[in-house]
Amino acid sequence: MLRKLFYYWLPLFFWMGMIFFGSSQTKASISPSVQVNFVFFKSLHLLEYAILYFLWFRALYSFHPHKKKLKLCLSIAFLITIFYSSTDEFHQLYIPTRNGSLRDIFIDSLGMLIMYFGIQRFFPLIKKIL
Repeated sequence: MLRKLFYYWLPLFFWMGMIFFGSSQTKASISPSVQVNFVFFKSLHLLEYAILYFLWFRALYSFHPHKKKLKLCLSIAFLITIFYSSTDEFHQLYIPTRNGSLRDIFIDSLGMLIMYFGIQRFFPLIKKIL
């Protein structure tokens, strides 16, 4: 049981901590171009929340590894991840040079949807590594 806890839940909470740490930092820039910065950082939103969604799904599915529980685990993981995205954006309202936005929650949701369809499409392969 302890091994299962570390294998499934530690990466999830580590990733959540990394997201929280990243959103606690002052605003960064990788280019003088506003458009380049926008595309880069919004792509990070897609990626980090797609990964978070997958980690939540993986942890939840570890308790009920049956195909008929797939939809339930996908749905619960989506709700939890969207809640975390919302609280992260709220948290950013209190960080100097940062701002929380509904647009970012929408972008995070797109990352989750991409992962959702990826899990649905490739579930037989994914199940082997879970």
